[in-house]
Parts: sequence; C-alpha cells; structure tokens
Amino acid sequence: MKNVIFHLLADSELHDSVYYYEKQRQGLGQEFLDEVHQAVEQITAYPYTSRMIKKGLRQKAVRRFPFNIIYRVENDTIFILAVMHQRRRPNYWVGRT
Repeated sequence: MKNVIFHLLADSELHDSVYYYEKQRQGLGQEFLDEVHQAVEQITAYPYTSRMIKKGLRQKAVRRFPFNIIYRVENDTIFILAVMHQRRRPNYWVGRT
C-alpha cells in the first residue's frame, strides 16, 4: 500500500467542497467525502490506471460528483495535488507540481 499525501491546498479544496455540499443538503457533504475516499483507495490500489494528463500527472474522476483528483506517483507515495471541480478554472493547480 502506498502513502497518500494531500497538498495543503488540495486538502482545503476537499474540505471547502464538503462544507458546500453539506449546506446544500444534510449528509451530502459526507457522501461527497465518501466518494473521494473511495477514489483515493482506487488510486492507491491501482495508481497507474487513471488517465495521464501530463507527464507524471494523472487524473481520477470522483463518482457521482463533478470532481477530479489530480495526483502524481513517486516511489511509494501518492501526492494529491488537487481536488478539482470539473467546470471551474481547469489548470489553476498547475503551479503545485
């Protein structure tokens, strides 16, 4: 099993999105968080199966929600660079690489 490290801003994006969804409907924030955790588990189990978007960078879609997880794999560590909404500023996270 690989170690997973969230970039500080990716962690902030995740928590902001959980808060947003929870305001929309009680429990929806937790559902979003569960889907993100499931996607991260899939990334951890099969880190090289997600779509490559740039050399060394991959993208995994979050089920049920319009979000992608942007990450890179280095040795035994997965670095989560962004929890990105699919319809907003597509390349804002590039400076995190």
